[in-house]
Amino acid sequence: MIFKAFDINTKKEFELYVSIVEDENKDLITIFTEYNEKKIIVSDEFHFGTLQKFRTKLIEDNVDLKCKGALINVYPSPLMKFAPKAYSLKLGKQAEMDSVVEIYEYTDISESISPEKQNLFYRDWIKSL
Repeated sequence: MIFKAFDINTKKEFELYVSIVEDENKDLITIFTEYNEKKIIVSDEFHFGTLQKFRTKLIEDNVDLKCKGALINVYPSPLMKFAPKAYSLKLGKQAEMDSVVEIYEYTDISESISPEKQNLFYRDWIKSL
């Protein structure tokens, strides 16, 4: 799969080749890439958790992905964790089916939001209901 990625400091966009593998025997999702002579490989039992781990490693190298799963207000419900989907959340509003997004789908962003900030937004969203 080809992702659009960007350098956090310069905002320069580039393509990043990424493998996403679902191992149903081990209940693991693995995301892998190689760039600039580096390898990043992470695994978790859920798509969103794996994507968050992967992005954390990229952010350490000042790189982030231009995908919906990188938006601050995107977070899966407990039942969605088994699929590459999540809700696009709005403070004070219940999540609805028409706000479901594919976490790996491209979206044009230029600001990197850490997975920790996503987790905080999710907690704030829950409190806002």
